[in-house]
Amino acid sequence: MLVYRYESNGSLDRHLNNQDLTWIQRLHICLDAARGLKCLHDNVGCQPGIVHRDVKSSNILLNESWKAKISDFGLSREGPTNPETSYIISNACGTLGYIDPDYRNNGYLTQKSDVYSFGVVLFEVLCGRLAYATWYNDDRRFLSVLVEKHHNRGTLDNIIPSYLRKQMNTNSLHSFSNIAYQCLKNREERPTMKEVVDRLQEALDHQQEVIKKPEDEKKGEEEAKRIAGDDEDLNYLPLSPPGQDIILSTHMHCEDCAKKVRKYLEGLEGVESVLTNCETQRVIVKGEKADPMKVLKRLQKKIRKKVELVPLEYILPTEKEDEVVPVAYILPATEDERKKEDLNDPTQEDLVSLSMDCFCEGCVQKVRKYTPRFEGVKSLVMDQDNSLVMVKGTFSATELVEYVYKKTRKRMVIVKQG
Repeated sequence: MLVYRYESNGSLDRHLNNQDLTWIQRLHICLDAARGLKCLHDNVGCQPGIVHRDVKSSNILLNESWKAKISDFGLSREGPTNPETSYIISNACGTLGYIDPDYRNNGYLTQKSDVYSFGVVLFEVLCGRLAYATWYNDDRRFLSVLVEKHHNRGTLDNIIPSYLRKQMNTNSLHSFSNIAYQCLKNREERPTMKEVVDRLQEALDHQQEVIKKPEDEKKGEEEAKRIAGDDEDLNYLPLSPPGQDIILSTHMHCEDCAKKVRKYLEGLEGVESVLTNCETQRVIVKGEKADPMKVLKRLQKKIRKKVELVPLEYILPTEKEDEVVPVAYILPATEDERKKEDLNDPTQEDLVSLSMDCFCEGCVQKVRKYTPRFEGVKSLVMDQDNSLVMVKGTFSATELVEYVYKKTRKRMVIVKQG
């Protein structure tokens, strides 16, 4: 009997298009998974290593700190005694889109078969999409085919989401994409998992160089940035005085996300109660003895998302006297992002497929509630296996996406029209 430990952030495949998952977090996840696979491949004494045979993003689990772990060893088997010169003949098995073509075609299994599958996972992380997309009928259906085409043309940037690309150091991207592409080459040209680990560490080092600063400039800046954002002066952004409510701003998809926020803050020293509002994306912490910085650090550590303390100057009164709304909130997609996702958006008269990065019960209920209310929508189908919302009717896809965002605070991306 196998017993699997529950990991709170689920599997990697559910976060590929999560815009809150930063590039540096993705590098750490890939490095963790690569080290786990390397550990499987390594011989221990006279015992040969293990070939996983089903490496894919849904078999990489993420704990509450976004640490990655390889899982699901149902297809695993003992590898060849000498992985460099020998192989095992076996009936090919694995998952469509990830399986090594050499293994699929001739049945020769080596550790390099896992390396190919891991290369596909690396490109999933880079491109923010799954390896196999059933809604495409061209070279976009298989990510490995799409990647090869753009890599050879030098247009890889075209398939990297803009929200990721703008975070990347160029050297980090080159190190990452080069080792990922090398994994997809012919078996003889593929690297070992040790080489993959080394190159991913190199990509991480390049990325960290961007955020490193001299020690004498660091002091005090981190605290100011946590409170004020990128370049505000801490001296001009007063926090709530002692005894007043602490107001924070963070992205909450749905009530389930809000419950987690309340759970993490309740019980913290000085905190008496926690109120959340998904519509305004704010958290109100009540407690005369609550320390704003302790509250901020606790929430940042637990939810691994951007959290900001809302200064007094940034709180505006609403129609209700007891309600405040932070000015800083997450905006819909920029014009450039919208153009990239939805070129020449005509009024649709058929089926539109939209991808969602969170398919928890709360998000699904909100989308089911509001989408049918949009003018022109005739029917709605939720495909949780592929994280898709399929909408049929006569409407503008872009306007539908903006409408759903305003109602649910849930970002969607148009993946297919017509």
